Amino acid sequence: MKTIALFGGMGNTGRAFKKFALDNGYKIRMLVRRIENEADLNSNLVIIPGDFSEYKTINETVTGSDIVVCMGSALKSKEGRLMSNFVNLLGKAMKEHGVKKLLYQAGALNYLPNKKKKTSVWLMRNTIGQFSGAIPALLDHERAFAIIEQQLKQNGIEVMVTLPGAMGLEQGESKKELTVQEDIAWTTSRFVDVAQFSVKAIEIDKYWNQYIYIS
Repeated sequence: MKTIALFGGMGNTGRAFKKFALDNGYKIRMLVRRIENEADLNSNLVIIPGDFSEYKTINETVTGSDIVVCMGSALKSKEGRLMSNFVNLLGKAMKEHGVKKLLYQAGALNYLPNKKKKTSVWLMRNTIGQFSGAIPALLDHERAFAIIEQQLKQNGIEVMVTLPGAMGLEQGESKKELTVQEDIAWTTSRFVDVAQFSVKAIEIDKYWNQYIYIS
């Protein structure tokens, strides 16, 4: 049984990911600020109380894991550099424990490293993005991308960045099985479908070391 170190497991996508991963035979070590529902615990789920800014608990969560999955975001945080500071600490913990795979969820409106900025994305960021207050979270993910490229990959860590939700993510039962797209897709997706895709994707070799649009 492989063990996943899960960060952001209390969010909409993270909760669904946790369920699917446990159902598919993975063990999970999950960092949370507080335990909300003790009935949710089972023998294959280890809860570690802590915070994205605490190296000690990040390190403890990564200990004994085979894969790290991060589904956090600064979207609802007052800390504008929540994710970039976290990825910096996470990379050190992964290096210390020899963990070589990270799935990192960002968003389709993010600018990608070493890629030309798409006009359509620029327009969306400067209209709906500004209105919704999403820009600080997008910039934080992009700072995290720089750390991934300049530090994590240099330490031999394989990274898969998933980019769902060009038109947003929504609640609801499964709508369709998501697939990898050649380019940004201007559609909505369900949290549950992003989670299900992610559980399957971590076992697909060709997706690693890529930024992948999914829809």
